[in-house]
Amino acid sequence: MNEKRIFLKLEKITESEIKLELNFERNDEKNVYIMGIASTQDKNSNGFVVDNKALLESWLDCKKVNKNIAVYEKHGLPSGKVVACEEMSNKILVVMEIPKSGNERLLAVYEQGIYVGLSIGGWTIDGEWDDKEVFHVTEFEWYEVSLTDIPSNENALLLEHAKNKKQNMQNKKDNELESINLEKALQQVIETIKGI
Repeated sequence: MNEKRIFLKLEKITESEIKLELNFERNDEKNVYIMGIASTQDKNSNGFVVDNKALLESWLDCKKVNKNIAVYEKHGLPSGKVVACEEMSNKILVVMEIPKSGNERLLAVYEQGIYVGLSIGGWTIDGEWDDKEVFHVTEFEWYEVSLTDIPSNENALLLEHAKNKKQNMQNKKDNELESINLEKALQQVIETIKGI
C-alpha cells in the first residue's frame, strides 16, 4: 500500500464563487490562476479516499521546507505550481499558478474544456481500512497536480460547466424575453396596419 499513487479529480471553480482570503502573491499579467476542489471525500477509481487532513498536512509540510508542488499537463513536464491549499465546505481548495509564456497550447486546451479535471499525485505514507473496505489515506506525500481529461474521482463535478449552464439558461431567458418583445412589436405593427 505504501507505494500506491493516488489521483483525484479536481473541480474547477472561479473566484467569484467563493469568498476566501488566499495567502499568495498574484501576477495576473504573467500567470493564469486555476482554482478547484481537489478532494470530495468520495472513493476514487482506485478505491481510495484521501482524508482532507492528510492533504492539508502535506501542503503545510511542503511550505515549511519551501518545496513546490508541480503542476503538470497529463503527468508530463512541469507547467506551473500550486500556490494555495485550504479546506472549504469539507473539501480541499487548491490554486495553481500557470505561466502564460510557454504554456499557450496547454491553456488553449484548458479553455476548450478538454481538461475536465485534475489529478493529485503523491504517495501513501499511512492509512487505514474502514468497515466498508475502503482505504483512507491518513498521511500523504504530495508531489504533483496534473491537468487531465480522465480524472479518477467522478463525483467532483466541474463547477465551470455549471456556471456555463447557468449562463446558457440566462441567455435563453434573455432570448425568450427578446422574442416576447419582438412578438409585441409585430402585434403592434399588425394592429397599426389594420387600423385597430
